[in-house]
Amino acid sequence: MLDPFAHRRAFPVKADAVRDEGGEFEPKSGGLRRSMGFAALDRYVSGALNLLALVVLSRLLAPAEIGLVLLAGGLLALLEAFRDFGVGVFLIQEKDIRREDVRSAFTAGLVLSVALAAAIIAVADPVAALYGDPALAPVLRISALALLAAPFIGPITALLRRRLAFDAVAAVSVVNAGTNCAVAILLAWLGFGAMSLVWAGVVAAAASALVAFRFAPGLWMFVPTLRSWRKVAAFGGWSSATVVLNVFHGALPALLLGRTAGMEAVGLFGRAQQLCQLPERLILGALQPVILPALSDHARNGGDPKAAWLGGLGLAAAVQWPFLACLALTAEPLTVLVLGPQWVGAAPILSLMAVASMTMLPAFMTFPLLVSLGRIRDTFSASMISLPPSFAITAAAAPFGAEAVAASMLVTGPLQIAVALAFIRRRMPFDLRELAAALAPAALVTACTVAVPAILLLSVGPAPSGPVSVGTAAATVAVWAASLFLLRHPLAGEIRRALRAGLRMLRSRSASAAPPSA
Repeated sequence: MLDPFAHRRAFPVKADAVRDEGGEFEPKSGGLRRSMGFAALDRYVSGALNLLALVVLSRLLAPAEIGLVLLAGGLLALLEAFRDFGVGVFLIQEKDIRREDVRSAFTAGLVLSVALAAAIIAVADPVAALYGDPALAPVLRISALALLAAPFIGPITALLRRRLAFDAVAAVSVVNAGTNCAVAILLAWLGFGAMSLVWAGVVAAAASALVAFRFAPGLWMFVPTLRSWRKVAAFGGWSSATVVLNVFHGALPALLLGRTAGMEAVGLFGRAQQLCQLPERLILGALQPVILPALSDHARNGGDPKAAWLGGLGLAAAVQWPFLACLALTAEPLTVLVLGPQWVGAAPILSLMAVASMTMLPAFMTFPLLVSLGRIRDTFSASMISLPPSFAITAAAAPFGAEAVAASMLVTGPLQIAVALAFIRRRMPFDLRELAAALAPAALVTACTVAVPAILLLSVGPAPSGPVSVGTAAATVAVWAASLFLLRHPLAGEIRRALRAGLRMLRSRSASAAPPSA
C-alpha cells in the first residue's frame, strides 16, 4: 500500500516518464488517487459478486464438491504461475518499452499457455488416479481451456496498469467476476455440481478476453515475435521462479489434504481461507494493482519509497487487523451466517487462519517494493530461504487434518515476514522502531474495535441469532470508524478527503445537469 497521505505528490506522472514509440505506453493523466479510486471500485464490485457466489454456491454445493474444484484450482494455479513467466510485471516495470517487447511478451505467454493446456489434458487421468477420484480428470481437462485466454488478457491489462488506466482494468475484472458468478450459480442450480464452477471459469475467461480486446493498443501486439525474448526471459525467469514458489506454498494445503484427508477437508479449508482473505481481497486487493505501477513510476523518477511504505503499512493495518481480530473471535457464527450450517467445521480453521494472517500484513507490498527497487532476484532469494521450511512444516501438519495445517500458519507466516523484512532492510534501511511506530496507531484501533464482539461472546455465547450477529457487525463497524477519528488515525483524514471529493463530484454533476436559467 502506498502513502498518498504524507506525500501528496509522491508519485507524479510525468509526460516523459516512459520513452516509447509515439508515447502509446505513457501513464494517463489523473494521478494516483484516480487510479486508487478505480482499483477500489473494481475490487468492491468484483468482491461483492464473488461474495454473492460464495454465499449462494456454499448452499447449493457440498463441501466435497467444492473441495474437488479447489484442488484442481491449486494444480492449475501452479501451472498458471509458470505460464505467466513474469510477463505482466515485466511490461509494467520496464523503463524503456518497445512494441517488440510487448509482442515478445505475448508470444512467450501464448507458447507456454498452449503447451501447459496440452500437458494438463494429457496428465488429467493419472492425476485423478493419484488422488483416487475419477471426477478430478474432467475438472482438470475443462479448466485447462481457460489458460488459452490468458496470453491475450495478461499483456493488455499489464499495459493498462502501466498507464494507470484502472478504469479499463476495472471493466475487464468486473466482467470476469460477473460472468463467473452468474454462470456458476445458474449451472449449480440446474444440478451440474462441481462442473458448474469449472464451466463458469472458462466462460468468464472468454468474456474477459473479449472485453480486453477493446482496450488493446492495436492488433500489432498479437503478431508473434521473439526479438526481445532474451530481455523477457532475463526478467521473467526470476519473477516466475518467485511466483511459482509462493503459489506452490499457497496450493500445498489443498494438494496435501486431498491425499491425506479427502475432498471434504479441502473444501472446509478452502472456504475458511476465502473468508479469511476477504479483507485482503476487498481492501488491500483494491490497492495491490496500483502498487507496482506507482512504485515503479516513483523509482523511475528518483523518489525514496521508505516513508510511503511505512505509512502505507500503518494505514493497511488499521483496516485489516480489526477485521481479522473480529473474525478470529466470531468465526463460528460468521461461518454459519455466510456459508450455512453444513460448513460449521470450517469455523475453527478460520479462527486460526485469521490470527496467522495478522502477522502477514507486510506481505502484499514486499514483492512490488523489491521489484521497484530493481531487486527482483531478492524476491527469489527471500522465497528460497523462507518457503522450503514452510513447505516442511505444512507437510508435517497435513496428516493431522485441516485444523493442524491452519495452526502451522502461526509458525510459517511470521517466518516468511521476518525473512522478507530482512531483505527489504538491506535495500531500503529502516529501524524496527520506525515500523512499530507506524503500526502502533492501528493496534489501538484494533483493541477498541474488537471489544464489541468480545462483549457479544461474553453476554450471548458463541451462537447468537442472525439479527444479533448483523447488529453486532454494524456496531463493530461504527466503533471502528469512531476509533479512527477519536484517535486521529491518518486513515480518518483520508476518509474525510474521499467524502469531500465525492460531494464535490455530485455537486458538479448536479450543476451540469441543471437546466440553464432564463
